[in-house]
Amino acid sequence: MEGYTGDAPDSRLTPGFPPLYSLSMRWLGDAAGCGYFTAGIWISRLALLIAMALLAVYAQEREGSAGHGWRAGGALLTFPSAFILASVYAESLFLVSALAAFVLARRGRHGWAALAAFGAALTRIHGLALLPGLAVLGWEQWRAKRDDDVPSTAYDVAAPDTSLRGKIPGLWCLAPALGAAAAYLALAAYFWEAIGDPLAHFTAKREGWRQGFTAPWVTLDTALEHLDRAAAHRNLGSLYTILELPCFYLIVGTVGVLCARRWWPEATYVGCAGAMSLCSGSLAGLPRFTLVMFPVFIVLARMRRWPVVWGIYLVVGAVLQVGLLVNFVRFGAPPP
Repeated sequence: MEGYTGDAPDSRLTPGFPPLYSLSMRWLGDAAGCGYFTAGIWISRLALLIAMALLAVYAQEREGSAGHGWRAGGALLTFPSAFILASVYAESLFLVSALAAFVLARRGRHGWAALAAFGAALTRIHGLALLPGLAVLGWEQWRAKRDDDVPSTAYDVAAPDTSLRGKIPGLWCLAPALGAAAAYLALAAYFWEAIGDPLAHFTAKREGWRQGFTAPWVTLDTALEHLDRAAAHRNLGSLYTILELPCFYLIVGTVGVLCARRWWPEATYVGCAGAMSLCSGSLAGLPRFTLVMFPVFIVLARMRRWPVVWGIYLVVGAVLQVGLLVNFVRFGAPPP
């Protein structure tokens, strides 16, 4: 909790972590008089509860079925890596912020959606994927408003309004995307002032985790190598590594389903988030990162149409999660 300019040996790597989650841990810990770890646990738990409610609302509004909303929550909770959402990781806080941004934007609360997107971008770097997703949503809403404003008769165009009045509400649809962009600009400005490197996040990732832009086929080749080694070990820790490629294929399949349904904002968000891992040199964190791609679980909930398949998913997901959780509490490798 020393910040980005501390004196510890690993302080140069702290820019690899966006600040909102750790700041929230510090604020709550100081206010409640508890340890920062305990504060992090409660922040994640509360964020998970709210995220579950928002996921149900979003899925219900998009699918038109209350039952589908809660099934999406079930798909999320039984996903093999879902225990991370109740751990001291930033995924829950990002998930609730991203969901809030989409829900509020679709309801026309663009100012609040921008604030949620701003918070999401300061929580995880996956806000870079949230930005184009919200931009596509804003463009859809602007286009719909523009079409509604087209004059229906010749008499309506006699005296067109040439002022900005009426145009600003349309442009306001882009506020959520601009909120995410503003967060990264502010963070880059801070890094430039405090460290002298506006891209300190990516520098830290490259130095500490050997992550940087890599050709997608190189990343996939590396994932295959990880899979071969994990299959040879046959222990609980290998389960997490074995899930890397299945999660990648799940993301690709989800993007395909979303595009087929013309859910362009969600497809853009999931596609960009998956591309970030695909071009990072490793899929090592993908089972964890999939948790923040909430449209994946709305798509998975559609398996309820095939009860046997749905039941297999729930059982297998729960069993894998137990194995990963046991390995996690034993501090087994690899960490999520």
